[in-house]
Amino acid sequence: MTNQASQNEPNSDEKIVINAKSDAYFYIASDSNYRTPYLEKALNMLKDKYPNTTDIELVKAIISY
Repeated sequence: MTNQASQNEPNSDEKIVINAKSDAYFYIASDSNYRTPYLEKALNMLKDKYPNTTDIELVKAIISY
């Protein structure tokens, strides 16, 4: 693997967000009732980084990623 290829690979935080992306769409569609382990993990990680952000704001950020 070349150095450039490894630079293009998502880091562990990005992988968490990527894994939660499809669940985030369901979360929106279900009026915030659909929660999965992937989505919970992403939300908890993001809440640590952005503590004053609501779940819906974080979910929208996950979708836009």
